[in-house]
Amino acid sequence: MMAGGLKQLRGKWFPARPDMKVVSGALREYYLRCNAYYDMIETGDKISHPQVGLLELLVRPGALYGDVGCGCGIVARHIGRTSLVRGYDVSPLAIQRAKVVEHDGSVLFEVADVSELPAANDTFHGCYSFEVLEHVWDPIAVVREMVRVTRPGGFILV
Repeated sequence: MMAGGLKQLRGKWFPARPDMKVVSGALREYYLRCNAYYDMIETGDKISHPQVGLLELLVRPGALYGDVGCGCGIVARHIGRTSLVRGYDVSPLAIQRAKVVEHDGSVLFEVADVSELPAANDTFHGCYSFEVLEHVWDPIAVVREMVRVTRPGGFILV
């Protein structure tokens, strides 16, 4: 009796691991189609966040950086005032919004799965990703990609 009760509790508290393809597909669909999410992330003063201040201390003028999960491009455009930035996001909606704001060409945006970045090994002087890892199924894969595309001696900031 006790063993049966423990199995019931275990099933309630520790449900079976969800299917990665199902969950990641649902997440992808949400970020592909949810304009309200992008309305929300475009509001507020992201540039004054402490992590952006730390990023500003790390970037060097003229160097190339990867914004992994760039959303609507607010931070990428800010860093692009002195450096070159490539912003990647899974959502065409986010990239479309990022491209609407004019900039001098120092920032390029591309739709991409951030766990498989379309960049060669050792491309960037640094990569950063803010408020992204909690939105992906496999955050380790995303960080692994950031390591792959960052040059030796570069930085990764998450």
